[in-house]
Amino acid sequence: MTRAQAKATCGAALALTAALACACQSPGATVAQPRVTGTTHASTSPGGSGHVRAERQVALPPGRVGHVTLAGERVFIAVGTGSHSPDRVLVADPGTRRTRELARTAWRGGLMDWVEATGDTVVFTDQDREQSDAERDTRWRMYALDLATGRRRVLASSGNRATAWVPLPRAMESQVVWAQPGTAPGRFTEFVWAPGQSAPRAVLRDAQLQPGTESVTAHQLVYVGPPASARGAGGDIYALDLTAGSRPRQLTATGLVMRSWARGGHVVWENHIGPAEDPAVEHLDDPYSHWAAPLAQPGSARRLQHGYSSGNVVVGDTFAAWLEQDGRIGVAALDGSWHTTIDAEGGASVPARLAADGPRLAYGTTATGADGVERTTVTVVRVS
Repeated sequence: MTRAQAKATCGAALALTAALACACQSPGATVAQPRVTGTTHASTSPGGSGHVRAERQVALPPGRVGHVTLAGERVFIAVGTGSHSPDRVLVADPGTRRTRELARTAWRGGLMDWVEATGDTVVFTDQDREQSDAERDTRWRMYALDLATGRRRVLASSGNRATAWVPLPRAMESQVVWAQPGTAPGRFTEFVWAPGQSAPRAVLRDAQLQPGTESVTAHQLVYVGPPASARGAGGDIYALDLTAGSRPRQLTATGLVMRSWARGGHVVWENHIGPAEDPAVEHLDDPYSHWAAPLAQPGSARRLQHGYSSGNVVVGDTFAAWLEQDGRIGVAALDGSWHTTIDAEGGASVPARLAADGPRLAYGTTATGADGVERTTVTVVRVS
């Protein structure tokens, strides 16, 4: 999978117009509750469902929103200036009523379009140019910024050599994980780093896997690897115990997995449409179902959703969320006990605008005014 393909799957950051300051709703202000429909085992009311309740909203300056990520109560956004591609990272903290700039590209005309965060650590990539079919090679660095101390360090870099590959780091549970090309084509080495460690460590070398599908939870590296069957339309999920030094164990055997995310000892994944489905259903590249299972009992998987969606599944402490094809957001309990849909005003149609952490879910919605300018609001809801 190329970086462009991985970005399309995981949510590529888009260009947007953004000033350095924005008005954020104060903690004491009234926050409009999302419209919730189709809830199972939950009440539905103008104040939100029994499982989804809005906490706050962040109104961004006019322009287009790129990658959004959530860590605790803070929202992190990759932004650009004017019509330029993202070139800086901002944090929106409702307590300050403003955004503040955390970092900007070190290169003239550079690209800073990928940001992840966990706890007080923000991880982002910085490229010397935006890649294209004509110019795929770029110099890049991947940074970790400690918000508590202000210290910034380089986790990985291409050095002075331009490459077609730029990592797509993922951060969760106080750890950061990413893939870099291995010694053979189509093979990758997985790195894991935790704040406070002196250097990243390679935990899996020259493996077949899909970059951008990796997670670390419960001392296990979880990722999408090759399908168990050569006829599989996708891959299967594997888990590597980071404490035992053992070989990866296979968690699924359908060969249909597109993308996975693990958190809190659970793994959630998206599947291609399978051969057992109604033959009248058109076979598309979009996810056809979402599943969840405890890592310790992968055989007890529950189907959370059925039918085509836009995917980009994210996982909180007790729930999973994804984008429906009509711009709504599907939310379901990991144990399958309830499922609901958020009618996001304007539609959360960009995969990068969906993020989860702990009990919270964040999504960005965009409306175009009479002046033709896009205005985006990021809503943070609590899911219980």
